[in-house]
Amino acid sequence: MTDESPITTADWARGSLKSKTMWFGTALAALSTAAQLQPAWEPLFGKYGPLVGQVVGLGIMALRMVTRAPLPMK
Repeated sequence: MTDESPITTADWARGSLKSKTMWFGTALAALSTAAQLQPAWEPLFGKYGPLVGQVVGLGIMALRMVTRAPLPMK
């Protein structure tokens, strides 16, 4: 039997700061935004490259928020 205690906002925020996956998603979204603001980088990433990076970064963060239990505990 598992402990189904409610997760508070403070617990969620503290857990997110410890998660390397959340740091990766945040960094990907931030770097993609920086790439979008640099017109000199457009030949390197293409027209939609930064947008794709932002969507993937936000998707990583959203999936991490939904997945609360580690894989061995499932």
